[in-house]
Amino acid sequence: MAVNPNSQVGRKLLYDRCIVIELGKKKYEACLTYYNDPAKICYGIILTHGAGGDMNHKQLVCIAEKLAGAGYLVLRFTCKGLNLGYRTKVFTGIVDYVKENYPHLKGCFIGGRSMGSRAAVGVCCDPMMTDFLQGVICLSYPLHKPNDFKQLRDGPLYDVTKPVLFVSGTDDNMCDRELFLPILDHMTKCQVHWIEGGNHGLEIKGKPSEETVLEIDCVIRTFIQECLVDKPKRTKVQKSVKKKIKT
Repeated sequence: MAVNPNSQVGRKLLYDRCIVIELGKKKYEACLTYYNDPAKICYGIILTHGAGGDMNHKQLVCIAEKLAGAGYLVLRFTCKGLNLGYRTKVFTGIVDYVKENYPHLKGCFIGGRSMGSRAAVGVCCDPMMTDFLQGVICLSYPLHKPNDFKQLRDGPLYDVTKPVLFVSGTDDNMCDRELFLPILDHMTKCQVHWIEGGNHGLEIKGKPSEETVLEIDCVIRTFIQECLVDKPKRTKVQKSVKKKIKT
């Protein structure tokens, strides 16, 4: 277990605990991020990376630390491979691990970057995952291949009954805004937050990455809070997030 001495808020200390999760005959690297005593935390968040990279993707790590600072138990894990079915199966196993090993948690939010978000959506479509999962966080959901609009990956989205948050860049070449908006209108419960000028990596030319991470963190926390008070109708978080960022 590693303690980040530079990450202190008042008397709180940020902990990064590296673990290995065994699912069948395979092992997967994971990292738990939390402040102080995890037994006192009520909700968890599970995140994973995209088609490339791993759980140590800089933006993913920064988001995990911010969310841990807001009082959540955050687990990010590595699952390499381009087979979506395989990644969804592993993600399901990770959720089961968290549920079994942290029984004090009242529920959990799941999400990921790019392909990782597709896997998270697949997990939420599993009828066995109805009670524990509270919502899905999709960072840069890849609606289609880069600049190729022939085949859309929208099918599974219509089957999700849990609240879904999409965070996408307006300049994302894998998620055309005009194609995406009509799809959102046919989903049960969803919100979308557009990162102005953001590409598929949610990076903005000329803007520090730290500022973008703060924006993403703010919109995720707003989404989670809305889910936990059980607002039944789809809402827009853009205005409230911008107000919080300015203050």
